[in-house]
Amino acid sequence: MIDRDRFILYHGRSNEEIQACRAYVKIWWQEELAARLEIADQVCENKFIFNLPWDMEQTAEIVEFGEALDWTYMPGRDVEFVYQMNRHRYWICLGQAYAVTGMERYVKMFVSQMKDWICENAITEETMQRTWRTIEAGIRAENWIKAMGYMVRSPHITDEILKVFSESMMLHAQYLAGSKKSFSAKSNWGILESSGLYAIGKMLEECATDQESRLHGREYARLALERLENQLTVQVLDDGVHWEQSPMYHNEVLRCCLEVLRLAEIYRMKVPSKILTMTKAMAYADRFWQKPDGTQLAEGDSDSTDIRDILTASALQFKDPVLKSGAYPRLDYESIWDYGQVAALKYETIDTKDPEELFTWQRESGNWYLRSDWGSNADYLHVRCGGLGGGHGHFDKLHMDLVVNGKIF
Repeated sequence: MIDRDRFILYHGRSNEEIQACRAYVKIWWQEELAARLEIADQVCENKFIFNLPWDMEQTAEIVEFGEALDWTYMPGRDVEFVYQMNRHRYWICLGQAYAVTGMERYVKMFVSQMKDWICENAITEETMQRTWRTIEAGIRAENWIKAMGYMVRSPHITDEILKVFSESMMLHAQYLAGSKKSFSAKSNWGILESSGLYAIGKMLEECATDQESRLHGREYARLALERLENQLTVQVLDDGVHWEQSPMYHNEVLRCCLEVLRLAEIYRMKVPSKILTMTKAMAYADRFWQKPDGTQLAEGDSDSTDIRDILTASALQFKDPVLKSGAYPRLDYESIWDYGQVAALKYETIDTKDPEELFTWQRESGNWYLRSDWGSNADYLHVRCGGLGGGHGHFDKLHMDLVVNGKIF
């Protein structure tokens, strides 16, 4: 069982913090706020579409359920829908909608769906191929804890609901800790698993009401950091590029590392220096390959996603002017919720400095870049002339990106 007051201390938000974040996003991130509120309203009607920037399995059409959800439903036999559905990113939207509006219906839906999911999804050989893949378990850990952080003060989060939440998070931790696939060492899966295990482990260590759970939590957090350090050593090349050669999944790995560092600061825990070093190297790789319009390369299994939000979190984490030069001038929508108003003020004090070189050769991954300057109207050329990669890499050697006067050709 999680102690409510301890959980609020680390993951909850005071009324003052909520008011500050609410005011911030209403001023600077109105479109992003509207999109999250729309998702939250759709979820309250059992309607689902996955179109947030970092939804890995994006969809274009709303899928509408009746009164009962089917957690294994595959529209058009698309199993990727099942995976994205069971990551529960939309519960964070419910939490943010509750923080902004104070409307209890968002909490009621969170409680209803969480209880239904737990009831309908025991761990079996079959569910381990659908709703209980280890990658989904790792992603869910972050999403459940963040969502609960927004809503834990609601009267609908009773002691009974907190107990159900705690027991499921413990089950997730046991499942992730017991997974010893060699595949995880070389795949982005492993890092998403380790990030989730760390989130649950630290929550249990600091917030559990019984000594046994706290000790288990400490071991889970230790194991997660040990795995994460080893996985980064295997997967990240010396030039900071993830070996799979897919910017989309490079950034999923980077986002996990940044989340581990964020939680470590909340819990005032040191992490191995190699994790810090390699996380920063990955952020710098992002800055070097970032197109003039702020997006990542559409190379390998990647979308042309704007990476200024990731560089914003990276610049804040490392207080780095070069990273900030490719980021937003202020905290992005998710970062203000994750880091808070004090961090927003600190971020504004970080200087901005463009990288010194216009030519970049990422030797180990084989990526070559040349640009006229670091502005949004720059000329830019990228050629990929390195290894094939794997996992989410594609057969796209000699892939080229050309931008002239800021226009992508």
